[in-house]
Amino acid sequence: MDIVMLLLGILIYRSLFQTFIVEEKGMKIVSQQLKNG
Repeated sequence: MDIVMLLLGILIYRSLFQTFIVEEKGMKIVSQQLKNG
C-alpha cells in the first residue's frame, strides 16, 4: 500500500513539473513576441 502511494505521488509530481515547464516555455515565447512587437 505504501508503494502504491509512493508511485502515485511520483506520477502527480512529474505531471505537475511537466506542466510547470510547459507554462514557463510558453511565457518566454509570449514575452519574446511582445518584445518583437
